[in-house]
Amino acid sequence: MLTPSQITAAVKYNTTKSRILWKQSELPAPLNDPATPATSAAFANKVADFQLEHDLMIDGWLGPATLSTMRAVQMAALAPEVHLPHLDPSVPARHGVSNCVLVHGRRVALPQELQDDGLTCSNYQADGETHFKAKTRTKDPVYQVIHESVSNSTPATVRTLLDKGYGVHLMIAPDGHISCHNDLATEQPIHGNQLNGSSIGIEIVNPYSPLYARAPFTETIPAAWWTWVPEGSKRAYTLPTPAQRKAFRGLTAWLCQLFPSIPYTLPTKNLKHKLDGWDKGAKPSPGIVAHADFASHADGRWLIEYLASQGV
Repeated sequence: MLTPSQITAAVKYNTTKSRILWKQSELPAPLNDPATPATSAAFANKVADFQLEHDLMIDGWLGPATLSTMRAVQMAALAPEVHLPHLDPSVPARHGVSNCVLVHGRRVALPQELQDDGLTCSNYQADGETHFKAKTRTKDPVYQVIHESVSNSTPATVRTLLDKGYGVHLMIAPDGHISCHNDLATEQPIHGNQLNGSSIGIEIVNPYSPLYARAPFTETIPAAWWTWVPEGSKRAYTLPTPAQRKAFRGLTAWLCQLFPSIPYTLPTKNLKHKLDGWDKGAKPSPGIVAHADFASHADGRWLIEYLASQGV
């Protein structure tokens, strides 16, 4: 299939990438066969066969795009089907937005069932959302990291992140609208400490403490073990709006479909304290986790417990 010159180029590329991008023993069959090492023409031809089968550029190079597709196919075959939750369609959709996120530079639409339930989405490419500074990522994400902004609006949250040099892939506004600020597959803004390179960051715009809350943030609950209490405030936590909870449920389930490398699980749902060794760079098992679970922060924990209460 490949010409001699293509094979030479592919072998050179694959030999290099087998040291920095992947290990052959971790690849799915038949590429993990030690009888056809990455230094061989046979390996390049097997990659080309896969590329042909999945409508990819046929060059024999096992790069990020081909590897991402290969892992998605493998995970889809091994993992149980993830069902999107049915959501009560109580929030009107925003009009005139693309309803797309960005993955590998391409627009990927929200599933129709989520749009039918009133979820909407905008992105920095089609809708003018802020595009945060980010490094390039070459490996599929294995986490969703959940944050809370300690602010009342998306513009205020964006300003704070820009001022600090941080960023997130996605935000959920008080009305439940989702905005995409970085490519979910290829960019890694600073948001999640030791999980920056392996996660999708989701920021829930939420004042967190009643001290800062303004309408529509009106619901509070007593402070729990994980709650940060600012000076001058009572021990209580301000809940995300019902529209945000609805969008959050649908979005997190869909992202696990979009990226089969992220299991639809809550590895820290029974966590009652900081992850052991978090201050030394400890990492939870893959899945959906709160920033509070592994770093010196308090955000995101209630949302993990909310998902757990919904049967995730």
